[in-house]
Amino acid sequence: MLRWFPLGHAMALAEAAGLRLLFDPLLENRHHGGVFEVNPPRTIHREALRPDFIFVTHRHPDHFDLPSLRALAALDPDAVVVTPDALVARTAERLGFHTVRLVAPSTRIELDGVRVLTTPSNANLAPISPEALEFGVAVEHEGAIVWNEVDTVHTAIADLVGEINQALSGTVKLALMQWCPLLEVEASLAGSIGFPFAAYARLLEQAAAVNAVVVPSSAGARHAAPFEAMNALVYPVDEARVLRDLAARGVRTFPSSVGDAFVVSRAGVEREVSAGASLVTPRTLEPVDFKPLAIPPLRDPNLDGRREEDLRAIVEPFVRTLRGDRFRWLLDVVYPSTQEAWSISGAEVRRGHDPAWDLRNEVAASMLCDVIEGRRHWGDLLLGGTLRACSRAYDVGPAGLTRARTQPIFLYSALSYSESVERAVEHELSRSSS
Repeated sequence: MLRWFPLGHAMALAEAAGLRLLFDPLLENRHHGGVFEVNPPRTIHREALRPDFIFVTHRHPDHFDLPSLRALAALDPDAVVVTPDALVARTAERLGFHTVRLVAPSTRIELDGVRVLTTPSNANLAPISPEALEFGVAVEHEGAIVWNEVDTVHTAIADLVGEINQALSGTVKLALMQWCPLLEVEASLAGSIGFPFAAYARLLEQAAAVNAVVVPSSAGARHAAPFEAMNALVYPVDEARVLRDLAARGVRTFPSSVGDAFVVSRAGVEREVSAGASLVTPRTLEPVDFKPLAIPPLRDPNLDGRREEDLRAIVEPFVRTLRGDRFRWLLDVVYPSTQEAWSISGAEVRRGHDPAWDLRNEVAASMLCDVIEGRRHWGDLLLGGTLRACSRAYDVGPAGLTRARTQPIFLYSALSYSESVERAVEHELSRSSS
């Protein structure tokens, strides 16, 4: 018998054969640099977790949370950390874990009475960094399998489930599945902000193709203040709606049920209400209203109350390092009380608006300063709605118009996304050790 305890968002604890496996620990409610909060909020009783193994499935900050890993290392440095990502592995070692295993996707791990299979993702074909891999996790005990999809991406999910069953000599009985087609960057990148019919239909079909009991997972979050305006743009369905739609599709489901446990055996899946009370105390769900009818103007939250002249002293030298390509760039920097435009054409960087722009970026000054100083990474800004971009870069020839293959967020040319992540991790490690 295998017991699975959902603990909010993508965090969960599996218990079987006397072993305890913890997945993507997120001990506090606020995460991702304070941009998001777990929904519904809850209180984790961290001393009760006692994991033997900690799986960190990838480097996104809602799964790779440094404060949580630091706290767990202090409680028990002998817990074994398992991850596919070299940055996560190096960080876990520096946080004090004695044993860290870098494990590739599609690897079977033999434990004492439990077998684990790390499942692959199509996202691994083009990761943001050569070392930035991700995996899902399948856990088998006595022929019953729980598959935790996490954030992995698939095109042939029924085939993958068949491979899991064969590799672990069992049957997937419970699947923790993605359920909300998050519109995390559509508004920030001038994309479509209406209801994503095709993406939602695909999620429902993938859940049906698993042929197991499905529990929604890995999307239990909402934007926190002062980024809460994004809530109207990012979350097109809630859990109650997806459970209704999955039932109409013929899929047996359970709600994510923070504080409960799922008991998984060859006979099937049962829910034990409040069986996880020693691990977690849930609180009330905060409703999110999807209203994609207007995109709010970008404002600088200036969370640290910095003086505008101090922000300018950091922003200007960074902007002057930008070097354009064959397209004309326009950068709008939004300060707490003013706004400044920069035009970039090749090596020329000048103040002022260029109405003939091809690529346009807009960014909150204080958040940009945080990235420059390594206190945040680009993902915090992009997902929080304080970094935005749009493109009208194209080529026209005898055959007509074709959209140019260029990165719309040209700010990445001065500091890459992956480098910003590594710098933010280093800053957090240095800050905590000082």
